[in-house]
Amino acid sequence: MAGFASVALAPGLGLPPELPGSAAAPLATRQAWWVMTAAATGMGLYLITIRRALITILGGLVLIIAPHVVGAPQAPETASELPAALAAQFAARSLAISFVFWILIGLGLGWAWQAFARGADRGAARA
Repeated sequence: MAGFASVALAPGLGLPPELPGSAAAPLATRQAWWVMTAAATGMGLYLITIRRALITILGGLVLIIAPHVVGAPQAPETASELPAALAAQFAARSLAISFVFWILIGLGLGWAWQAFARGADRGAARA
């Protein structure tokens, strides 16, 4: 869940997934903002969930909010020929697919972790 929140949801709040051919800010600035947001959100979630001290919780909240206060690079104001409903549908479906992807990664990792642990336990019992 933290991976989805860091890599898709938080950056998607400022820079929603865009349809090909739509107007957008320069690629380098969008990528820099995305990396900053993903890293800050990941670190913020770590501080909130793992450290659990008041100062780290506050620091985590600041890290999560900071990229959105700075603001994502905005596309130039031009009339788009693409329907707004299609762009909204694309953004929603992209985030939903990303959510399913991250859930499957988590389930797969949990299954592999348990399988390796069972294998290590069997190896220790034989020795």
